[in-house]
Amino acid sequence: MRFKPAPLALALLPLIAHAQQPPPPDAKSAFKAVLWSPDHQKSVLAAAKQSTVWQRNPCANATFTLQRVMIYRAPEFDPTGKPISGLWGEKLRATGCGTTRTLNAMTTVRSPGVLVNLALAPGDTTADPILQHDAASYARPVALLGQTDCKDVYLENTEILHKTEPPPPQATGPVRFEKWTVFVCGSEVPVELSFTPDSTGTLVSAHAITN
Repeated sequence: MRFKPAPLALALLPLIAHAQQPPPPDAKSAFKAVLWSPDHQKSVLAAAKQSTVWQRNPCANATFTLQRVMIYRAPEFDPTGKPISGLWGEKLRATGCGTTRTLNAMTTVRSPGVLVNLALAPGDTTADPILQHDAASYARPVALLGQTDCKDVYLENTEILHKTEPPPPQATGPVRFEKWTVFVCGSEVPVELSFTPDSTGTLVSAHAITN
């Protein structure tokens, strides 16, 4: 497996700290050092490959390219550059065996200097890790409508739908629409999800996409 770095545009809020000896490192530089650490890259790749879609469709000679970093909780560092908190995602493009897939993994700082990596939903969903879990619980039942004994079910891809609708009165922002493709016993079932932010969080709804 090869992991090719790509240019990143990182927008991190600068850390605010009292005068220390030695002074704390620049947040952007410290974060880049973590991202390009060979050990971190290896762990992120291993996590991304735990995605069910990759487990079911592996490619031994794939090339992985880092496409984007999503900051869910801005990382913070101690004076030596060791991460002490933070949560972020990394989007990888896997190319090989005649196809291209987008895999995602998240990194959370469990304790100072201890990073934990887990697979996220494949594709381009803009949902954060918690919202992804909630959305999957809506998409799966919709995809399984009419199925009785199917056990071979997994999320194959997520895509952003560029559509707009007037937000409902209780919404606190624009509604986001995505297509989640669920593999169901040999068939690909597209499900449309809407994400509506309100004062309590985000309301998720789902319905099957019919041609």
